[in-house]
Amino acid sequence: MSAAVSLAAVAAVFGAADAGAWIGVPGHAGSGSMGPNGQVTITFTNNLNQQAWCNYAVYPSGQLTGLRQAASAMNTAAWQENNGNPAYKATRARGVNLVQQAGAPVKRYAPQAYLVQAARSKTVRWQPQRRMPGYAIFSKCVATSGSSVMNGRLTNSDFWAFPVSRGGTPFGSLNDLFPWL
Repeated sequence: MSAAVSLAAVAAVFGAADAGAWIGVPGHAGSGSMGPNGQVTITFTNNLNQQAWCNYAVYPSGQLTGLRQAASAMNTAAWQENNGNPAYKATRARGVNLVQQAGAPVKRYAPQAYLVQAARSKTVRWQPQRRMPGYAIFSKCVATSGSSVMNGRLTNSDFWAFPVSRGGTPFGSLNDLFPWL
């Protein structure tokens, strides 16, 4: 078993964040916070050497676990596809199904994804009509001009689900970073 697979397995067991699906870049593109007035701020960070298109949807906070599972499935599907594993279709279908199980989002994806230039960040804000104490954010970023294909047949994308809540840190809560606390 490779060190990367071992690390991913340990992270899954202990509830830590997964490595993401970006090719050659660790971590996830989406992060966020909630201000005292309930405004949600989402930051997309593109550490790639090419532009990416990013978007997000907002769900009730209770959907975070299922959305994290969906993001993991979508990232795994991209890895499988990039490695020629035909199981990617079933894995992607499982991810889509998990997103559907989360129900209707509080805020749907924007009609047009947000362009994030290479090696840059883009911050967007959303002010909910009806405030909740927290939300689960489901983010997705795809490299190149809206296409999921780069370097021939490689999919370079990242899916992630993270919490935002009043009084939370810019990356959610300390409990999100250290679930054993």
